[in-house]
Amino acid sequence: MNRDEFMRRLKRLAIIIVLLLLPRMDLAQRTEVTVEDHQTITGNKTFTGTTTLGTSGNTALKPSLASDAIVYVSTSSAASDSNDGLSWGTGVADLPTAYGKLPSCTVISIIYPHCGTILLGAGTFPAITGTLNITGPVHIVGIQDDLSVIQCNVAGPCLNFYMSPFTSVHGPQVENVRIENRSSSSSAIGIQAGGVIESVWRNVHIHGFSHSGQISMLWNNPSGTFSERTIMNHNYAPIQGHGHCPHVREL
Repeated sequence: MNRDEFMRRLKRLAIIIVLLLLPRMDLAQRTEVTVEDHQTITGNKTFTGTTTLGTSGNTALKPSLASDAIVYVSTSSAASDSNDGLSWGTGVADLPTAYGKLPSCTVISIIYPHCGTILLGAGTFPAITGTLNITGPVHIVGIQDDLSVIQCNVAGPCLNFYMSPFTSVHGPQVENVRIENRSSSSSAIGIQAGGVIESVWRNVHIHGFSHSGQISMLWNNPSGTFSERTIMNHNYAPIQGHGHCPHVREL
C-alpha cells in the first residue's frame, strides 16, 4: 500500500469515527457558564435561566416587579418607556409610564390598580400633559431635594391623589421632588389631593403656578370623603382647600 492510499483510508476512518460520535455530542446546550477573573465580555449577550452572582462587586440581579413593586425613572440616554424599569440601567423615561408599570394590590378587599414605589433619578423629566390620577398606596421618591424635577403642562391637576379614606391603608407619600409649571392655563394645578389618610409630603417644592387662577397644591375632598393625619415636612407650596381640609401636622 502506497502512502497516498494509506492517507485516503485514514481520512475515511476519521470521518466514520466523527459520524459515530456526533449523536453523543450536545452542541446546542451549555448548562453552566463560568466567567473567570478579569475576563472581558463584549457585545450584546443574553443569559436565560437562573443566574447566580456573588455578594460583592458592582453587578446585581434586578428585583422582581411583582414582589418588590419598585420602578425606576431615569434621564440617562439609556432610559426608555419600553424598558422594564427594574433598575437604574433599564429605567423608564417618565413618571406616567412608571406608574402604569406598578403592579396592582388588594388590601382589605379593596383592589388598587397600582401600588408600590417610584424612584426618580436626578434631572428634569418630560412634561406631564394630562392629569395623572394616582389612586393607590404609591410612594414617589426623588433622589435628593430639587434634583428630581417633574414638569407639568396640564390645564387642570397635574398630579391627582385620591384613595378611599375608609380603609387602614396609608395614603400616598411624595418626597424630594420639584414640580415646575409649564402651563399658562388658569386652571393649572400642581398637586390635587383628597380622600387620603396618613399621606406624607416631604421636601416637595412646587414652582411656577403664579398666573391668575393657578394653584400650587389643592386639597379637594370628593363628596362624602375626608383627609386626616397628613404629615408635611419642609415643603414649599401655597395650599388651598375645599370641603373638609386635612388636619396638617407640619414637622
